[in-house]
Amino acid sequence: MLNYVTIKQYIYMRNVSIKTFTVLLAISSLLTACNNEDEVVPLNDRNTQVKYYKTPDPVLLSDEEQAEVQSIRDEYRDAIN
Repeated sequence: MLNYVTIKQYIYMRNVSIKTFTVLLAISSLLTACNNEDEVVPLNDRNTQVKYYKTPDPVLLSDEEQAEVQSIRDEYRDAIN
């Protein structure tokens, strides 16, 4: 025989499945969260003088490079107007 599901049973099963999915999603997000909260190197007396994060010194562009940059800017301005 076929088992017919009433509307109340369907709504109950749907709510249970939604709650189960939500609980599983919450558990998986907690388990896959960052395991190290210090993503950046902490600043203390030992590593404040280290120059690993030093940005490169600025270099002036030559006349040819400046002309190329200017032509790219002009092309951009022409394209958006």
